[in-house]
Amino acid sequence: MPAQLESARKFVPWLALMAPGCALSEPPAEPLDVPAIRLDVLHYFGDPLSGPTQSGARMEFSSESASAVRCSAYYLENAAPILEPLASRLDLVIGMLDHRPVLPSTTLAASARVGVGIDANDVRLALNPVRDRALVEPFGRVALLGSLQALAPLGGNAVFDLSNAMSEELPAEETVQESGEPTAKTDVLSDPTDDVETTLIISQVRPAEFEVSLLVQHGTAGSSVERQLMSLEDAPVRNGGPLILLLPSAFEPDSSRAIAFVIEATSVDPNSDLYASLASECEANLEQTARELTEEQISAEGFEREAQNKALDSFILEGSAARLDLIYAIEDRPVAVARDLAISGSDSILDEWSSRLQYLSARPVGDWALTASALLLLLEFANQGDGAPELDALLVEHAGQLGRRSGQLRAIVDSTVSIEDWRSTILMENFDSLRDSDPSARVRAFDWLRARGIEVDDYDPLGGDDARRAALRAHRERAEREENDQ
Repeated sequence: MPAQLESARKFVPWLALMAPGCALSEPPAEPLDVPAIRLDVLHYFGDPLSGPTQSGARMEFSSESASAVRCSAYYLENAAPILEPLASRLDLVIGMLDHRPVLPSTTLAASARVGVGIDANDVRLALNPVRDRALVEPFGRVALLGSLQALAPLGGNAVFDLSNAMSEELPAEETVQESGEPTAKTDVLSDPTDDVETTLIISQVRPAEFEVSLLVQHGTAGSSVERQLMSLEDAPVRNGGPLILLLPSAFEPDSSRAIAFVIEATSVDPNSDLYASLASECEANLEQTARELTEEQISAEGFEREAQNKALDSFILEGSAARLDLIYAIEDRPVAVARDLAISGSDSILDEWSSRLQYLSARPVGDWALTASALLLLLEFANQGDGAPELDALLVEHAGQLGRRSGQLRAIVDSTVSIEDWRSTILMENFDSLRDSDPSARVRAFDWLRARGIEVDDYDPLGGDDARRAALRAHRERAEREENDQ
């Protein structure tokens, strides 16, 4: 026996029981009754911390860059303090209550175990019972919960999810997989109090090299859900050796039961039917994740719009007393001038604004109606001569040089019908102001345009007439050429 392997045997003496040729003196043990839990595989693009994202959903799956990985889950009668503590290999630990960060518990990290290399391979061999042996020391009785193979897309994740959420649908029976290994003898839980999930997120970070994150979550349906995410450091999964995780069972937290995960990179012929099947499953799961994200986003956006419309109605009825409702109602809408007025306007201005909005027949109030009402209110206070300087500044900020021409600005507001129309008109008017004979008007228009990424090469608002005209003429000719080339 190689010295390295012999050293591992001494470190984990119970493994000698499983050496080749050793016969068990005891008769086969009765199958282990386990909770009704099942192993499923999912896929998504995205960081394990963020989970599936809209940007990840837009990524395309390539079967050529995907690599295969297998996850086998075992239910153990007894937890065993073998291998090294999981805490020694943790890179990141995050705790969440619903969507709020909380201090993570250290219990799991302290009690869970992880193995790589020779030790992991020995445990894998021990946890690979033949059909007529279910007793494995020091774990006691062992049941295979499931063994699934999947492709992990490059830059994405294969997610192996062990859950009791579907327990009421599982049959109470014992089956044997094609490998000859027994599955668990299902003992269906009656009315489980918590939905519990233990999830392994296998990320393919480089071709045929994976990193592992562990997510444990539990909570009663309709109540708060606690989550704990742990990212493993220096524990990659590559061809040639498994990664073993031994965890106290989250499904029976007050017992001695444990869960063992065996994660292995596997080699599958890209031209085989198996590879084609795994690729098809991965692509279908990615498409399903993208659909679910879209549906969730549409639902969330609809709920948010309804809440914002109600908040706007509160402002219309209550005025300045509902300033925060107004700010919330318009925070994501393209109504910049209305948003700035909601933040900086005095109580008297907001009261006047809400009373005017009451006369609008359209509900909910549209983006242009909010913008136009804010602009007209600012113009009115500016014309009274007693408006605050910050309100005059708002007009210049949002209308540029036109903010100093109240009559022209009012006419534009009265003739405009949409936010898009307003933006294009105000842009054109400020560009025309670059030809103004008043240097201060040219400077104001120039600065407003430049703040929005629009510059005229070689134009100096304080330069000579001929130089300014030449720069504007060159700019116009270049714009016409670009338009003709499209």
